[in-house]
Amino acid sequence: MKSLFRVAAQLDDLLAERGWRYCFIGGIALQRWGQPRLTNDIDLTILAESDRESYYVDELLGLYNARLPDAREFAQEFFLELDNSILYNYEQLTASRLKGR
Repeated sequence: MKSLFRVAAQLDDLLAERGWRYCFIGGIALQRWGQPRLTNDIDLTILAESDRESYYVDELLGLYNARLPDAREFAQEFFLELDNSILYNYEQLTASRLKGR
């Protein structure tokens, strides 16, 4: 679990450096704000402009190994459009396999 928190901290730094608007959700968020539970992944929501959704997907897939062979298609299929923005839930990205770190 501690290595997962380290990866989440690295991801937090990376996203903040890029100026992305995001928040952690799921099990990691529950560790801080709710009832602790076991988790083996990092769930993330990104607030993105609707015309740049592919950019965010491609950037994250360039940094992380995906658990699904069709992760790009999965991410683009499951989004929620709100006020001309896109919220993505990257549950299918495996945060423990960060490339190059």
